[in-house]
Amino acid sequence: MLWCCAAHCVKAAANQYGLTNVSHNDLFRVVRLLARRFSERALRNAFNIASDLHKNMYEGQLDTVDVVNHAATIRRFVNRMSAILAAYPRLPRRRIPRR
Repeated sequence: MLWCCAAHCVKAAANQYGLTNVSHNDLFRVVRLLARRFSERALRNAFNIASDLHKNMYEGQLDTVDVVNHAATIRRFVNRMSAILAAYPRLPRRRIPRR
């Protein structure tokens, strides 16, 4: 479910900003764009963790402690994505310096 939360945030951003979001690759492309545009490498890192959690659903390679720790990262990602979408109804054309 943590993967779904993160993926749906990215889909919402893609929809809001008029970006393509029909594949997993599109989601990663959107996150890379947002991370660059908002000068936030943490967005990419957190979405990669979400992807690891998605893989874990099928492969079960993470232990419970890792999943719990990653859950906090995904919560921060979701909160930050929500703040970005609320603060920037349109995608900025230039890089926004991190506050």
